[in-house]
Amino acid sequence: MANCIVVVQFDLPKRTEEQAITGGTSSAPTYRGLAAQAARRARRPTAASPPKD
Repeated sequence: MANCIVVVQFDLPKRTEEQAITGGTSSAPTYRGLAAQAARRARRPTAASPPKD
C-alpha cells in the first residue's frame, strides 16, 4: 500500500474567480516542490536498471 494513490473529491461552496486564483497560486509552490522531488527520484538509476550504452 506504500505506492497507493487516493483521489477524493469534496463538494465545496462556489468561489469567486479571485478566490480560486488566490487558492491556486498559494498552493503552487508546494506542488512545484513535490514535482521537483519526483523528477529527481525518477532520474536516479536503480540497481535493476540496465546500463546505458
